[in-house]
Amino acid sequence: MPLVRIDMWEGRSEETKEKLIRNVSDAVARSLDISVDHVTVILYDVPKSHWGIKGAPASKIASD
Repeated sequence: MPLVRIDMWEGRSEETKEKLIRNVSDAVARSLDISVDHVTVILYDVPKSHWGIKGAPASKIASD
C-alpha cells in the first residue's frame, strides 16, 4: 500500500486539494499497476511562517 505525503503551503481550496488527491492517487495506481483503493495520500498544509527558505521564513520572502 503506497503512501504519498505532500507538504505544501496552506491556503488552497478544498476543491483544489480533492483534485490533487484524486490525480496523485490515479497516477500512483497506474504507475504501480494497482487499484486506487490501495493508495493513501496525506496532505500537510504548512503555514509559510513554519517553512524556511534560504534561512528565513517563507512568509517573509515568498509570494504565491
